[in-house]
Amino acid sequence: MQADSALLSLQKGMTANADDLKFTYEGNASTENIWYYTFLPVTTYVLNETIIEALKGRNDPRLPVIAKPAAATGTYVGRRIGTLPAGNLSAYSFLNNFYGAAASSNYIFNYAEAVFIKAEAVFLKSGFAAAQPVYQHGINSNLHKLGIDTLSLAATTFVASRVLTNANALQRIMEEKAVANFLNPETFNDWRRTGYPALTQVTGALSAVPRRLLYPESELQSNEQPQQAGVTLTSRVWWDAQ
Repeated sequence: MQADSALLSLQKGMTANADDLKFTYEGNASTENIWYYTFLPVTTYVLNETIIEALKGRNDPRLPVIAKPAAATGTYVGRRIGTLPAGNLSAYSFLNNFYGAAASSNYIFNYAEAVFIKAEAVFLKSGFAAAQPVYQHGINSNLHKLGIDTLSLAATTFVASRVLTNANALQRIMEEKAVANFLNPETFNDWRRTGYPALTQVTGALSAVPRRLLYPESELQSNEQPQQAGVTLTSRVWWDAQ
């Protein structure tokens, strides 16, 4: 069973936040964190409505660590992709310093992600009650990494509100894993595997939410294969069978 293989592999993996695989940056000229460049005001990138509203909606104490309040209003506001006109960028939230400062780290694999993989495997093998303490440890590990006191009222209230049941366990594990993996494309793979976190089409979308990239033109011309025929953005790759 894949859950057994995952649990066996995790025994040889990360054991604490200190094991995170990350790129570090000096923060000096030409040595800045890539997300610092990405969210410079001149780029017109701001945070998305989906992440801002999700964090606000569940009183997540990580919101002020991840995002800055919009300069124009002092509130947390994300922009919905596709809405026009974009308007004044000061109306939206930008990335805060934990991820977005010039010397911030860029996380590739992190300990909390490994814990949520374990929580999913335990849920599949033993049910939601067995997965609950693993899942809560994943949340608290990420809170701690972001500098949030896990014994504070805000943190304990939040964790207590995110209880697993048999019906919601997979969804909530994936939702918390997505926050721990903020800015990491692995969340796209988890959505394709599980359907969570739930996504909706952006405003003005011409088709359903994409499930894959198309084959590049160079591949079609120099390495033509039968499976390339008829592939669209919503076609499923071989492992995306759910």
